[in-house]
Amino acid sequence: MGKLDGKVAVITGGTSGMALAGAKLFVDEGAHVFISGRRKGALDEAVKLIGRNVTGVQADSRTPCTRSKWLRLLGPLGGPFRGF
Repeated sequence: MGKLDGKVAVITGGTSGMALAGAKLFVDEGAHVFISGRRKGALDEAVKLIGRNVTGVQADSRTPCTRSKWLRLLGPLGGPFRGF
């Protein structure tokens, strides 16, 4: 049983570097992780690399409409949401 079983995490820029490494660690601890990236190809590769309990969302966190997109995706999961 992982420390994050039953939790949901959102990691923006999750297609490379520390964000991708963090997403992998969260999944290893039991969380379902939503990662975002601007480039679909890189996002698909990151999802494939993580392998399970991950959802890729093509989004650009620099744009104002991205927050609304996240809330539409995550709203049905309940809450509370921290970090918005």
